[in-house]
Formats: sequence, C-alpha cells, structure tokens
Amino acid sequence: MSTFTAIEVDKLPAPDIFEQRTFESIYAERLAEFRRLCPEYTAIVESDPVIKILQGSAYREMLLREQFTRPLPRCREGHQPRYMVDGRRLGANGGHFVECRCVRTERCASFDLAWAHWHKLQGTQPLHTQHAAQVVVPQLQLRLVGGTQR
Repeated sequence: MSTFTAIEVDKLPAPDIFEQRTFESIYAERLAEFRRLCPEYTAIVESDPVIKILQGSAYREMLLREQFTRPLPRCREGHQPRYMVDGRRLGANGGHFVECRCVRTERCASFDLAWAHWHKLQGTQPLHTQHAAQVVVPQLQLRLVGGTQR
C-alpha cells in the first residue's frame, strides 16, 4: 500500500530558471552568431548599424531576463506569485499578468503595468530597480532612403 505525502508548492523556494547574464555576454554571443552567419561582412565597427541593432537586441534580452527573474512579493495570504505572459494581443484576452493561488491581476500591455497592478492589489509600494534608470539605451539612427521611380 502506498502513502501519499502532500507537498505545499507555495512553500518551496522559487526555481532559478534563467541564468544570470550580463549585457556584454549576451552581446558577444549575438555578435559571434552574426559573424558565423555572415562571414563576408567585414565592416564591424562600433558605429555600424548592424552593431547598433545587435546592441539593442542584447539590451532588450537583458531587460526581459530581469523581468522574469525579479522576485515578486508574496500576497496577503502568503502565497508566492508568478509572472505570466499570454502571447495573444490584449483584444484577444492576452497580455502580461501576475497571479497566485488566491488572486490574479488583469491583463496588461506590459510587465511594468502588471507589476504596478499587483502592488495596488496587495496595498504595497512597487520597488523600482535603480540600475534600469542609469543604463544608457543604445539608439539606432538610420537614414532610410527609398528608391525613386522615374
């Protein structure tokens, strides 16, 4: 005869799903992949538009990783919440939301809105990350020229 022991999942520590990576490591990986895919492209300098796109992409991945690994405060009942993304558009009931066993936020257009809504439901102040405001965002400035038909 087997015995079953119930496990209280909300009491377990949150798993470390995402490895902690820096902007430089993500950017180096993207640059190496680009060089592998386009070995004939040799104009790789800091001001090159391809480099700016790779830097912007690496920065965005770093921000997304931070959002997924940011610890969420427990709800009033003590349950561990989780951050969820439904890939459908908002009109199709998709979006970002935070939920636990007893409460769920409404679907929001961004993680920050869902984060703020969670804190509003819990009656707490959201914690803002200090380094996100200090990071210089790489900006891509391309002059687009189109063909003219005469």
